[in-house]
Amino acid sequence: MERRQMTSKHRLLILFLLTVISLLFVSCLPRVHEEYQTSVPVRVLDPDTHEVDLDTAIARASSLINKTLPDAYLAGISYVGRCDEVEDLYGKLNLTFVQEKRSILSTSVRVADVSIDTNRQNMDIRIWDATDKYFIAKPLILQNDLSIQEIASITSAQLDKLKVERCDIMLTRLEDYWLVVCTSWRSRICEFKVDIKTGKVVPTD
Repeated sequence: MERRQMTSKHRLLILFLLTVISLLFVSCLPRVHEEYQTSVPVRVLDPDTHEVDLDTAIARASSLINKTLPDAYLAGISYVGRCDEVEDLYGKLNLTFVQEKRSILSTSVRVADVSIDTNRQNMDIRIWDATDKYFIAKPLILQNDLSIQEIASITSAQLDKLKVERCDIMLTRLEDYWLVVCTSWRSRICEFKVDIKTGKVVPTD
């Protein structure tokens, strides 16, 4: 009986020591410093229509990021440009990719911020460690959504209705709609939502 109790205690002690060693090993691992790539070529024009094809650009960016961050998922999309150029999607498309590596003791998080310049057809990439940050993200599901081109066209038509021009514009993909914000001289001059599936335009609350 005593021998069984000693064996059980030894197992608990070994398990405790292994846990401590694992924690020490993880804490001693070097943090990955920020990585930058600038002016990386990316084709954003449709070869047939010569129009900006952001869906293809996103796919190309995702493929490139996954070479460095395997299994990274798309977590954020926004477009920044001029109000009079939004329909042509001239400006910058900003993407956020997240890689999560889970273990029994911890979860490491690395983030890739990608900025695609649709005029110059290149992109800048910043990869950084978000493990120690209060970083919450989840995959964006784009299946059955209207394309970004369709959202841009709807946005342009709404700007015409509002008679808004000579302004800067940002489109941000949220959970079930695109948030559109127009500014001029740092003042907000319009704001509305576009449903991701129907394209219906609704005012913000």
